[in-house]
Amino acid sequence: MARGGAWGPARPARGWLPTAPGLVNYGHRVTFPSNRSPFGNVIILLTAYSLLVTVLMLKRYQGADTMAIRGYLRASTVDQDAERAKDSLTKFATEHGARVTTFYVENISGATLERSELDRLIDESRAGDVLLVEGIDRLTRLSQDDWKTLKHRLASAGILICAKFVPMTHDVLQATQAQRSDWSHDAVKAALRDLMIELAAAKAREDYEVRRERAEQGIAKRKAKDAAGETDRPGYGGRRADADVHRRIVDLRRRGMSYSEIVDTLGTTRPTIARALRAAGMLEETA
Repeated sequence: MARGGAWGPARPARGWLPTAPGLVNYGHRVTFPSNRSPFGNVIILLTAYSLLVTVLMLKRYQGADTMAIRGYLRASTVDQDAERAKDSLTKFATEHGARVTTFYVENISGATLERSELDRLIDESRAGDVLLVEGIDRLTRLSQDDWKTLKHRLASAGILICAKFVPMTHDVLQATQAQRSDWSHDAVKAALRDLMIELAAAKAREDYEVRRERAEQGIAKRKAKDAAGETDRPGYGGRRADADVHRRIVDLRRRGMSYSEIVDTLGTTRPTIARALRAAGMLEETA
């Protein structure tokens, strides 16, 4: 069959390809010049396809290496400021070349396994993400069995723990997403990090148990004194409130001062402010 030119008329190739030297791209149609050999056209096609695959793979790799650092802020009671460490953790991450993606804040005991914000953090994470806390005690004061359950949930989700006060955990902030997903590149370091977390978790639980025991001992001692008639009034009422400080707290709050301003003015604490305002009916109870 006769063909125009040396190799016949230009042949259109269907399908999209990026423009490369020697190709003329008309929308979705690629046309070969009529003076090029079939072998040259094949080479051009393969080169263009290779470039396209390379670009797509690079985009996929870059997307996979984007980690999320999820800050977890917890305080035991509503009287305490759960967001106290937010600025500190933000600065800490920045100093290690990272950025906190989002914070999860809640007021609940660390000895409680079921926590709505912690559950949400785990549900929204993917393998290689980092759970950032100030100290391990902010994450757990759990019993051994409950801590084992939480660790299993975190491990199953591929979440790594980084605590500001546990230096051995800081390396996860500099690791790549692939390294965080599979720490086989440095199993020794991973083992040491897990050990330090385990020790910190045990210490956090010990502190919790010691405080509870001392509180129970104090209550039992007071009850014994009540039974022996050694107290002016029966019943353990806790530390007696400073009526003058409470009155001044209520007055400053009514003038529109914030908790921080009252703390600076009176040299008191946030829990004391909360107790004073609650006694005055100015603080709603949180369920």
